[in-house]
Amino acid sequence: MFRLTGGMTDNIRPALYQAKYHAVVANKINETVEETVSIAGKCCESGDMLIWDLDVPNIESGDILAVASTGAYGYSMANHYNRFAKPAVVLLKMVKIDLLLNVKPIKMLLPMIYHMNEINLKEKKRYETCND
Repeated sequence: MFRLTGGMTDNIRPALYQAKYHAVVANKINETVEETVSIAGKCCESGDMLIWDLDVPNIESGDILAVASTGAYGYSMANHYNRFAKPAVVLLKMVKIDLLLNVKPIKMLLPMIYHMNEINLKEKKRYETCND
């Protein structure tokens, strides 16, 4: 078993729309296929299956799984389920790599979450006052 850095938090399309993807072990693309595996994400949920029945060479820790064409709305549909951070967005073109959006640690969201809780408490008090 190997750890993936992706899953349903940053690509919900397989769970919502049964989107089908193809992937390769990028650093072993010319090696002989040795097994068939299914790729699950990091959330340990039934909807966190990304690819079923993928033929791959022998996989080892540190290998790179490249998933082609994951859809146009991956980042906009990404979420913080289980407190996972949204992923970075990287543009690859031939040998040039551009970082478009960096990873945002969950601790950066805490002020926003606190603010939303304060708003919810104020609304609850206002609702209770109106209905007394």
